[in-house]
Amino acid sequence: MSLSRTSRLLVIAMLCIVVSSVALALGIHYIAVFRIGGRVDVGSFRTIDIELDIESASGTRVLRNVTTIDIGEDMAIRFRIVDRWVSGNASLVLNGVAVLRSGSTAYRVPMPCLLAVGEPCTRVQMLIPGYDTFLPLPPGRYAVDLQLSWRARGQGRYGLVLAIEGARAPRARIEIVGTRPSSTEGWVAAPGSTRSYALLVERARIPVDSSGIGHVKAYAWVFRPGDECSNIVFRFKFTELNSGEVVSKLIAHPQRYGFYCSTQISIEASLGRYVLELEIESQGIERAVLKIPLEFYSER
Repeated sequence: MSLSRTSRLLVIAMLCIVVSSVALALGIHYIAVFRIGGRVDVGSFRTIDIELDIESASGTRVLRNVTTIDIGEDMAIRFRIVDRWVSGNASLVLNGVAVLRSGSTAYRVPMPCLLAVGEPCTRVQMLIPGYDTFLPLPPGRYAVDLQLSWRARGQGRYGLVLAIEGARAPRARIEIVGTRPSSTEGWVAAPGSTRSYALLVERARIPVDSSGIGHVKAYAWVFRPGDECSNIVFRFKFTELNSGEVVSKLIAHPQRYGFYCSTQISIEASLGRYVLELEIESQGIERAVLKIPLEFYSER
C-alpha cells in the first residue's frame, strides 16, 4: 500500500528522531574539526625583494645568502635581466657580481651594466658564462651572494628584476643519418669550403624545443670522381664555445654518391653556442679543417 506525501514526511521525521536519539545515547560528538585548504603553486619561482636605497655618488653593497638554489644533474644556470627602469632625473649605472657557494667551491658570475641610464657603461665584449650564456654547475645546493656597485647622481627611483634561469647543461650528440640530403637549398657553407670539399649545415641558428634541445643536419662531401672513398676519413668534433669543452665526436667513412664521397649527420644539442669542426683526411688532399659556429637558442 503506498503512503501519502504527508505519511512519507512523517516517517522521515520519525527516522531522524530515532537516529538523533541513538547518537545522543552513544555520546557521539565532535572532538575536532579540520578545515583543510590552501593555494596550489607547483613549479613556480621564489621572489626575493631587496631594498637598496642609493644616497651616495658611488658605492658597493654585499648581500650574503640572498637565497639558496638546488642544482640537479646536467643543469646550468644564468642570471637574466627581466625588467629595469629609472624615473625622475636620476642617472644610474648598476653593476653586479653573483657568487654561488657550495661547500668549499664557489663560482663567480660578473654582471656588468645591469642598469645604465644617463651614464655610459662599458663591459668586456666576450660572453660571460652565467650571465650572457648558461653556466653548467655540479649537482648540489648553492647559497647565492650578490654584490651590487653603483655610480649615481640626481634624484628619482629605479627598479630591476633579475631572474635566475635554469636549463639543461650543454650536451650534444652527433650521429650519421645517411649519405646526402635530398636538397641543400638555403644551407649554410662553412668558411673555407671549396669546389673540392665542403661542410654545410641546414642553418646556423637552431631553435630548441620545450625540452631545451635543438636538432640540425649537416652535410660533408669530397669531390672524388674516379678514386675510391675508402681512403677518406671525416672527423667531426662538436665544441661548446664558452668552455672549450668537446661535447661530442664522430668518425665517419663517407660513401659514394655520384662523383662525391659524402656523409650526412644529425646534431642534437641543448641551449648554447658551439663550433662544428670537420677534419678531412684523404690521399691526394692536403689535410683540411672546416669550422662553422652554431647557436642553439630559445624562442621564448
